[in-house]
Amino acid sequence: MGFQDLLQAGLIRPVRADPEEIRARFQVATRDAELAEGLLSTDLDWALIVAYNAMLQACTASMFAQGFRPRGTDHHRTVIRFIRSTRPDLEDMIRRLDGLRRRRHRAVYEVVGSVSASDAKRAVAMASRLIAALGGRSKE
Repeated sequence: MGFQDLLQAGLIRPVRADPEEIRARFQVATRDAELAEGLLSTDLDWALIVAYNAMLQACTASMFAQGFRPRGTDHHRTVIRFIRSTRPDLEDMIRRLDGLRRRRHRAVYEVVGSVSASDAKRAVAMASRLIAALGGRSKE
C-alpha cells in the first residue's frame, strides 16, 4: 500500500508536528536501542521487543517529520507501510522490521523464550542503523 493509498484509506492524516515532538521521539528510539542492547545478557525476548519499539519510534518520528501521523487501530502496521512507501532506499530493513512486528507480537502475547540470541542481536544492531538512517542519532 503506497502513501496515497494510506491517505485515501484514512490510515494516515496530515499533522504539523512540533520539532520538539520529533526530537523527543528520536530520543525515545535511541534510549530503547541502548536498553535493548543491555537486555541481550538477561532476556532475549525483551531485547527484541525493545529493539522493535526503538525502530517503531524512529519510524514514527520520521513520519511526523514528513507531516503525517497514523490513524486507527493498526498503528504499527500503518507506520511501517508509510515508511516503506516514502523510503524505498530502506526496503530491506523495513521488510525485516515488518517481520519483527510479528515476532514481537508472539513474544509479548503468546510464547515465552521464542527469540534466539542471533535474532535478538540482529534486531538490536538493526535498531541503531535504522535510527541513524531515519535521521536520529545512534550510538554507532
